[in-house]
Amino acid sequence: MPMIIDAGHVGWHVLLRAAGTALVLWFGALLALPFASEASRNVTLFAISEADALRAIASADVDILGGSGRVFRLRARAPGFASRLYASGRVVVLAGNSGGCEIARQR
Repeated sequence: MPMIIDAGHVGWHVLLRAAGTALVLWFGALLALPFASEASRNVTLFAISEADALRAIASADVDILGGSGRVFRLRARAPGFASRLYASGRVVVLAGNSGGCEIARQR
């Protein structure tokens, strides 16, 4: 008796797995970028709590460009800032520019 394979299910599973892998790789690259390329010293810090955010900012040599609560835009003054931010506690650091939506609103 021949085996019947439903190509529709196989195609969706492959597509979903590929999309999931692409998302994991994309976010992994975003998380690694502050370490790999400190040429861009502007980052966005996301923390579990405001206390965690302030503790991380105090431990690193950075200037606050904007933000409040658990999300801050920062600019580093010295190399190695991303390691110091991560070492301080429960934070996520994403590379980013200093402008974002705020500059677009000012125009």
